[in-house]
Amino acid sequence: MRKAGDKTDGQRPNVKRSENMLTNRLPPQELEAEAALLGSMILDPRMIGDVIAKIGKPDDLYKPSHAAIYEVIVDCWNHNPDLDLVKLQKALRDKQMLDQIGGVEYLIELAESVPTAASAVYYAGMVMDASHKREIMYAGAKMIELAHSGDTAEELVDQAESMVFEIGQRQQDSGEDADQTFADMLQEAYDDLAETADKRGIMTGFYELDEMTNGLQPGELIILAARPSMGKTAMCLNIASNIAVVERKPCALFSMEMSRKQLATRMMCSHARADSHRVRCNRITQDEYGQLALTVGEMSEAPLFISDKPGMTLMDVRARSRRIASRYGLKAIIIDYLQLMIGPKSNSRQEEVAALSRGLKQLAREMNVPVVCLSQLNRQVESRTNNKPRMSDLRESGAIEQDADVIAMLHREDYYHRGEEGYEETNIAEVIIEKQRNGPTGIVKLKWNAASTRFDNLTADEEQATRPPVTTTGLYE
Repeated sequence: MRKAGDKTDGQRPNVKRSENMLTNRLPPQELEAEAALLGSMILDPRMIGDVIAKIGKPDDLYKPSHAAIYEVIVDCWNHNPDLDLVKLQKALRDKQMLDQIGGVEYLIELAESVPTAASAVYYAGMVMDASHKREIMYAGAKMIELAHSGDTAEELVDQAESMVFEIGQRQQDSGEDADQTFADMLQEAYDDLAETADKRGIMTGFYELDEMTNGLQPGELIILAARPSMGKTAMCLNIASNIAVVERKPCALFSMEMSRKQLATRMMCSHARADSHRVRCNRITQDEYGQLALTVGEMSEAPLFISDKPGMTLMDVRARSRRIASRYGLKAIIIDYLQLMIGPKSNSRQEEVAALSRGLKQLAREMNVPVVCLSQLNRQVESRTNNKPRMSDLRESGAIEQDADVIAMLHREDYYHRGEEGYEETNIAEVIIEKQRNGPTGIVKLKWNAASTRFDNLTADEEQATRPPVTTTGLYE
């Protein structure tokens, strides 16, 4: 486990301390604030923990000797919080760094540069602000360098957005209040309740499902899993339609399985409740043409943004989502489906899917929107007598179970009885909530309309008909 203040794993590029990165001007720096910060840490080691919460790594200090002193202070504090000037001097001497940083005299000068350590966190904020500015300069220089590479303009935009977004994320992280007490958190939660009684998330349009989950919650990863031909794409399109067409909330849909035209046709048929096969074959009546025309008019203003690039990476999804969010205010992300995404290079497909799962959860938190991701189930479902899926059937990675906030399994019993003599189709589908981090689990029943490839809420009579008969045997024994 990495201790607070230790160096990062190298994912974030180090800022070059060149005095001529883009211009002949010195990079942004706050040397006096750095000296005051180190003096405060030496003067009162109790402030070190507060400072570490602000400063991510030693290189956030511009002056090399300051960065070296900071690193040794944090290292000593990690081993023994009772740090003093003598212990710091010994640690620097043991590392053969004492003379490089200016000797004992400079340590004394730092300690005497501030009358009190009370402003340590303020100094840390000044240091981090300058560090973020240097990172922006580095990103600009890197973008110029990349522009002369063989990458396409689209790839360059993605890389540039990724660098700038990472800087922004670090700035946000360093600005978080790490000292918020539990009492403050409780009061904040209570104040949120007092603001409004309606704390529902994004509605799916399926009343019973929305009641059980309280809608799709911001920052949550929702996995919708099923075997092929269960209707998971139809389900995600129904949800996207309700968000964008009915609720008029911006929604991003990433499909690696179907083209934009195919998706648009399916959504049009589903919304108009038209027979999708007859529409594809162009065997529809004049009245149906009229109904589809009305549907197109109703759906055309929907803030739905569809990307159909095959084999998208997590960076593709993140970059596109950021662009939509900056222009329209994104409210939900839907991905069809997880196993078709390309993850980082790994030793196995399981590790790759695990990395994608973690990345999607991070994306949900970063964007503060629900991320609905479809997932395949393995074939074990079909080898059992009871074909109802379980959470252990998730394909290729057990990490999905850990990362997801909600795991829903789509099941249609009719599918497993096709062609059976004497079997009467029910057209009932079950959404099995196997996991919900902040709510109950259970089964939601919906009506499946194969012709228009859509799911609908059950009527009261249909819902009553799907319930098992009540027996009184043994109740009063």
